[in-house]
Amino acid sequence: MNSSNEIFIGDGRDVKENSVVVWSVIDPQLQSFNNNRILGAAQSPFPIEMDTFRSTCHILLVSTGVPLNLFIAIVIMAFKRLHNKPRNVLWLGVTFCNLFTLLTILIEFLAYHMQNSMICLVFVSITGVAYTCLLFNLLLALIDRYAAIVHPLWHRQNVTVRWVVAVQSISFILITLLIKFPFISQFSLPECDFYPVHAKIIAVCNLILFILCIVAQAVVYHKTRQCFNSNQQRGDSRETTVTFVQSGPKTQRRDTAAEVFVLPSSSTQSDSQSRFQPEAIVNINSPSANDNNPTTLCISGPVALRRHHLGGNRQMEVEATWSLLMGVFSLLIFTFPTLVVAFIEWGCRMINGEDQCPPLISVIMFYARELLLGHLVYNPIMYMIRSREFSSTVREKLFVISR
Repeated sequence: MNSSNEIFIGDGRDVKENSVVVWSVIDPQLQSFNNNRILGAAQSPFPIEMDTFRSTCHILLVSTGVPLNLFIAIVIMAFKRLHNKPRNVLWLGVTFCNLFTLLTILIEFLAYHMQNSMICLVFVSITGVAYTCLLFNLLLALIDRYAAIVHPLWHRQNVTVRWVVAVQSISFILITLLIKFPFISQFSLPECDFYPVHAKIIAVCNLILFILCIVAQAVVYHKTRQCFNSNQQRGDSRETTVTFVQSGPKTQRRDTAAEVFVLPSSSTQSDSQSRFQPEAIVNINSPSANDNNPTTLCISGPVALRRHHLGGNRQMEVEATWSLLMGVFSLLIFTFPTLVVAFIEWGCRMINGEDQCPPLISVIMFYARELLLGHLVYNPIMYMIRSREFSSTVREKLFVISR
């Protein structure tokens, strides 16, 4: 046979003629292997590792965390007095992220014990998203508490449930795209394997969000203490004589008056009336006061208005902030040690190589991941204990059922 017409198949399954590639057969497994090499896959037989201790922790977390978080989610969604307030909707987002994280560790548990590559693929596809979204929702809740304490009027007029849901939805999409960017950029689905690049992106995102949460927590704590101290200093029960007036028909009222303003009048009082505060005019052009009634009621005449009643709504905001701070405090207990160990292991591998780190670091990291998930149970318990609004709603519902 003439060598010029000789056709043969090379090692790469390329059909060549005169050493020139005529056409090539692309092996899907070979292409997937190349993509995994680009992403830095570990190429281990089965990437999920687990022992009796981790399996027991997974079972305990799922069996206790799922009922607690489901209970909170159902109560908030079932009662309008809870789900029509942005702070509760933000905590509902935290609760959903807790459930998503618990679902992730349940899938990891099933993938290991069943040694199922398809379940493992699902785990690799969703891992990291839930916990990062959880940290971001905690950060959003802290920002909301800061606005409610420092700028209460602006917060009441501008921060709505619809706005909160929109921000949560957009942030979930962006976080998913960011964390799964290595797979999106390669236009390839992940396989049942460990990807160091993917793990580093998740670790960096969680570290940034953790630092932001701690800084926000410190700022909100400082502002809350200031507000709490000022409320205690002004928390006297002196009476103020007021007169309720209506400045116009309901169709002409402006929605900007969200607070009750007491304006001292210019009238003088006799000595016999000196023990009372000056007469005042209170503008009741507040949508929160009148929107629930078909007609506007105008009350004339002096009434006794105790000053500490005016701060009831503000006090509820302070209590909600304390509840949130107790929840975010768990980050220092559960998340911080795990992040420290993770970055020590990362730095050791960068300096000494993949297989040159002390085995003790890998062992600590192996078990520290369970500590990372502790606040999936801690947060809902503290929320139910600290939130008087939530607990009162549950007690009222139980009282109605018992009747």
